[in-house]
Amino acid sequence: MIARSSLFLSLATAASTCLGAGHPPILVDETANEYQTLADVNGDGTLDLVVVDKTSGQVRIAETDGDAEITWRSSAWDSGLRDVTGFSTGYLLDPSREAIALTSSLDNRIQLIDTPNEATLIEPQKLPQAKIGPSLITALQVPGGPVADYTRDLEDLIYDAVYDDPSNENVVQGFRNRDGSLPMDEFAIADAPGVASHPEAVTLQAGMTPAYAMLRSESGAAQLELYDIEKDPIQLIGKLVDIPLDSDYVAADFDGDGEAEFVFWTVGSSEVYETQWNGGLTTLTSFTYTDAAPITALRVIYTTGQAELLVIHSDGTKADRVSYAGSGSISIEESFTSKSGQPYTGALSTEKVLHLLAGTSGSEDYESHRFDSGSGTHELEASGSLPTLDAERSGSSLLIFDDNPLTRPEANLLSRLNAGAWTSAFALGGPATVEHEQFIDSGTGLGNIQTAAVNNLPAGSSDGLTQQVFDDLSMRFDAAPVGEVAAQLTLLTPSGDYTAALRPELSLNGSGTIWYRENDSSWSKYQPASPPVIITDTTFYAYAADSSGYSNLVRAEYTFAQDPSEQDSNGDGVPDFVAQQYGLDPLNDTWDSDADGFSDLHEILAGTNPDDDTSTPARADIDYALPNQFDLEVTPAIPNPSAAGALYTLSSSSNQTQVRAHMPSGFLLDSAATESLASTPSAQLTGLQSEHTDLFLVVSTELNFEVDLGSSTVASYGRQLAGLFPVPDLDFTPFTFADFGDAGGFTDLAAEASAWQVAALSHYNGLAHPSYTFDPLDHTDTLKLLLVEQFLGAALYERGLVDRTNISLTPFRGSEAPLAIDEYDSGETARDRAVDNTTLLTLQRAPEYSGSSYHLHSLIDAIDAAVDSPASAEQSALVELARLLYTLHAVDTTPGSLRQPLDALRLFLRTGSLSGSGFDQSAFAADLTSNLVANAVTGAAAVINLPEARTATSVYVYYDQPADDLDCPLVWSAVNFTSGTFDPEAPEYTGDTWSFVDDSGAPLPITRAFPLTTGSVFAVRGYELDTVLCGDRALEVIPQPELAYLSHESTIDSDGDLIPDTLEALAPNLSFDPLGDSDGDGYSDLQEMIHGSDPHRSASYPTESASPTAIDVLDPPMLAIAASTSVGLIEFNYPVDYVDHIAFDLYESTDLQTFSNTGNSAQHLGDGNFQLSIPISGDKTFYRIRLRLK
Repeated sequence: MIARSSLFLSLATAASTCLGAGHPPILVDETANEYQTLADVNGDGTLDLVVVDKTSGQVRIAETDGDAEITWRSSAWDSGLRDVTGFSTGYLLDPSREAIALTSSLDNRIQLIDTPNEATLIEPQKLPQAKIGPSLITALQVPGGPVADYTRDLEDLIYDAVYDDPSNENVVQGFRNRDGSLPMDEFAIADAPGVASHPEAVTLQAGMTPAYAMLRSESGAAQLELYDIEKDPIQLIGKLVDIPLDSDYVAADFDGDGEAEFVFWTVGSSEVYETQWNGGLTTLTSFTYTDAAPITALRVIYTTGQAELLVIHSDGTKADRVSYAGSGSISIEESFTSKSGQPYTGALSTEKVLHLLAGTSGSEDYESHRFDSGSGTHELEASGSLPTLDAERSGSSLLIFDDNPLTRPEANLLSRLNAGAWTSAFALGGPATVEHEQFIDSGTGLGNIQTAAVNNLPAGSSDGLTQQVFDDLSMRFDAAPVGEVAAQLTLLTPSGDYTAALRPELSLNGSGTIWYRENDSSWSKYQPASPPVIITDTTFYAYAADSSGYSNLVRAEYTFAQDPSEQDSNGDGVPDFVAQQYGLDPLNDTWDSDADGFSDLHEILAGTNPDDDTSTPARADIDYALPNQFDLEVTPAIPNPSAAGALYTLSSSSNQTQVRAHMPSGFLLDSAATESLASTPSAQLTGLQSEHTDLFLVVSTELNFEVDLGSSTVASYGRQLAGLFPVPDLDFTPFTFADFGDAGGFTDLAAEASAWQVAALSHYNGLAHPSYTFDPLDHTDTLKLLLVEQFLGAALYERGLVDRTNISLTPFRGSEAPLAIDEYDSGETARDRAVDNTTLLTLQRAPEYSGSSYHLHSLIDAIDAAVDSPASAEQSALVELARLLYTLHAVDTTPGSLRQPLDALRLFLRTGSLSGSGFDQSAFAADLTSNLVANAVTGAAAVINLPEARTATSVYVYYDQPADDLDCPLVWSAVNFTSGTFDPEAPEYTGDTWSFVDDSGAPLPITRAFPLTTGSVFAVRGYELDTVLCGDRALEVIPQPELAYLSHESTIDSDGDLIPDTLEALAPNLSFDPLGDSDGDGYSDLQEMIHGSDPHRSASYPTESASPTAIDVLDPPMLAIAASTSVGLIEFNYPVDYVDHIAFDLYESTDLQTFSNTGNSAQHLGDGNFQLSIPISGDKTFYRIRLRLK
């Protein structure tokens, strides 16, 4: 059923200045595309035809003369609204003539328009309303209320708002009309749940005050409701249920008994339903229309002096005039067949004349049939065409500002008006005036200059801008003539099907607070810095409000292709719906939202709050295996002081020592005491977790511990050891939640998230941790850790990621207390700086400005290899020095005078000396000789210089619609590419094929982010990998790939908007502005499309020879015009690099309404200079030059 509004004037309430006695009631009829009614818009006492196009908001009027003949006004005019949802006419602004009332729920606006004749300036007046989304509107007199100061020969208004209250689709409000001035006094009437349509003011019985009628759809059926508007509040006096859904109705006194009959029909059905008022509504009955012809529409006509039905049926080209007396009593009096062959779209009857409208989608033609009382039939009197709708919506012709817009750029636009075909000479005064001209004919051109008064200027109006600014400067204003300008809200995130959560982005032109809601939720304030996150199929609404009123309302439909149980936008193992239930951001790159060291997944499974750093799991209670967890068996060992190369380990008879695993930041992952797991006591660390496989863990012992010397002898030789354990690349069984929806789905998110948590915990509890060994953990591992630490400190400092070279990978040691990565340095330059996972991973990625990047595992491997197998005597000396520091400390009788070996070794690597460590005493000179120390310094420098920086590789790959391979990433073919010369139909392949992964090793589906056609080229930069899953070569991509060339396949531009059809088809949800700059990179969308870069990504822009292309202005050129008696000559210049892409076609018009292509195009003379000749004849002709893609 199509929502509609209508006007039914009752003779019992019409004032003396309204339509004369004896005139039949007036209805507003509605089709899928139009509203149609009769109204005395010019105040001459006769009814005029009014037709409103819903989509464009354009209005066409036919004025009726005293002989009931009609003359259509020469052109349609623009109401300023789009997607009109409500229409009525009534005595609203002037008691002598009717005005037009229009609503648009998305424009969020009510317009009142007075249009007494064609030559008068059209001034839409905004009627401020209290509720959001006015949809239906009805003009009628509402009895009751205040009487003093109110003009009773004016009508009031009732409107329905559909977006104001999410729990109620139909909030009914009223306006009391004091004296025709705005604003009107608004009052609440009722909240009426359900979808309302077709409101009418219906005279149920002669002499009775009209009732307010409406259809309401609810629970799969429609019902008719009648309200007594004299009551306060209004009271329901009649209700009829079980009307077929999608029905519409007409009402009139068809049998002349003084009581109204209601007749219902559904488009495409031959079944007709009926009821009658006789103090109440009679039982709904039905009958089948003659020959079971499917009905298109029913209309009420009065040409015989009595209400009759006009039945439009079959394919819409046939109509019957039917005498109807209720109770299924019908008689076909005569039939009509469309003269144009197009379906009838409506019927409006003035005195003795029936006007039939016809057209394909809207009304295009009309037939006027006059009733002959002698024959009892109608005779065709006239036929013709309605004014055509302006497909380009010619826009406004007068702009009102609060200052001079030509001299004050900050001038605010207050109003946009349509003052005629061509305007000039605006002048303020009492009232303000503007001159406008009309097109006379092709010989005369413009003429008939008239002056129109501008009566409804907004407060603060100071100046106006017309189309003819100066003699040699004219302008066209495309924006709709809406009258008073309101704030304009734009939704930047279009409707569409999405694969991940999204944040709707809004832009407000004007002032106000933005409010939004999702589906039927309550309105909430929109925070631009933290937009809402949408994860499931959602209808999104938003509007802005300030003291002056409301902006337009925006609406989008967001759908999601993935099953909710599988949609995990940030890949942290927590589905979006679970994240939302726990108050987490599904788009957050951080997997540990509260930064307490436990991932969100970890905490949700453990039952703690992932968004509260004071709520953490107890490690003893965690026994489930997460995807990135593993076990590690660690065997500490100390070098034997008596035998170089030999190690002492622990024994079952020695005291246990605690072994701990930390993140590089110092966060403790697990600790365990050594125990006899096999022949050698080891510590079993379980459930170790890391957020990235490229990181490492730090494993360490206590400061001192006992070791087994053999022969049941135990000694306290053990000194603190620390080593790095690279996180292994773990395989795991992913968790699939197959029961989404069983606990209520999105209607009970708490229960659904709880069900997921139970199922996920069961799954992970059933997984076995992969197990690894660290055997032995000895002094060489401490040396390796400190060498890596020394290298990372220098590399991070070079990249600007830390403020000093001295970092610590063992910040958990009580003697260190380094500054945290984000801790303010208050002059404590001697303290080390701790580092976190993010900082370390950043070192792997390409630098934004300067510096080198390193693969963490590769640099660890390089240093490990050098220590395990020294390549020189100097490197061997370094390893020996580390051994001696441990053995000398172990056997020293006064160990308190010596620093722990780890500290002494760190000091040595930083300073090249043992000074200050205690090992520089003469007692150790025999072992720690100056030659050994000097060689160790050289060896350390050599090892630290071994890791090689990652070298980035850049490749161009060609898009040829590769197929998805479930076992490996997509395979791409590399091509040689040069901007400006690349031919997508004959690419030059290099012979290599590439697969792409991200920095975690996951396949990178780069095509998902771009609208592509075959022949497009990506520029991909990254680090080549040794391991190739498929293709010839593999690349770890950094940063995101860029679109280097966007192939359009065809430059066909059917709609002439300078956007190739193929691109519009590929990206239907994206808006393109050829002469604008959608991504703000300085290049117009047109220039980017010609060069093949992406107009919606600022990182993608035209390049030539690896350098940015010069920015050219591709706007329509400035024209130089010269004329002789026989020819007009137009010359202009256009950027020469683009003349092969753009054509300049000449269009002509004789009426400024319809332009046709002359077939004549501007000729390129060279160097970007163009010339166009126009033959001059005696007729006046208007010309337009249109840019077109070649």
